[in-house]
Amino acid sequence: MLLSTFYDAQLEIRCPCCGGRALWEEPFAFRSAKKVPEAERARMVRWGGWLVLEKFPSVIRWTPPRHGAGYWYHGMGVVRCWTCYAVVLHCLRWPEDALFQWSVRGVTLYAWDAEHARVLLHYIGATLRDPTLYGEWYRKGLQRLPTGVMKGHARERLAGQIAATLRAHGLPLGPPPRASPAPAK
Repeated sequence: MLLSTFYDAQLEIRCPCCGGRALWEEPFAFRSAKKVPEAERARMVRWGGWLVLEKFPSVIRWTPPRHGAGYWYHGMGVVRCWTCYAVVLHCLRWPEDALFQWSVRGVTLYAWDAEHARVLLHYIGATLRDPTLYGEWYRKGLQRLPTGVMKGHARERLAGQIAATLRAHGLPLGPPPRASPAPAK
């Protein structure tokens, strides 16, 4: 996966140490050398026209790719667990590692994080489903939900599973932040 595709990504996953709720992050953040104030540059490593922030230097250090090669994301990141407090290097296996995943009618759906799960819950549970209400980030994914899970009992069952998962992790079911107000009729 290219850097521009998953820039500064954070995903909620099952902790590889205890199975609890954990956050997976890319270990490095890339910033244009032209846009970083001089005072902040001391904590960063120069790589061509970029400055690289080592977000977890005690876990993994930046090693520049060989000359002429670009940075390529290989799924290696750092997991911080809210349950066992582990901070470990972990090669992401997505969607298998996803904390939020549900199966209905042979289809497995997953969410990147709790907010995404709430977006799915409210969209699937709504009687009038308008994917544009949740912003561009979620719109395409909501439009592509398989029709089999969006029909009658499957939809109700899926909404129930999502709500149960959020409750099991002590997370609110309240509506996710809306990207834009409902269109005027």
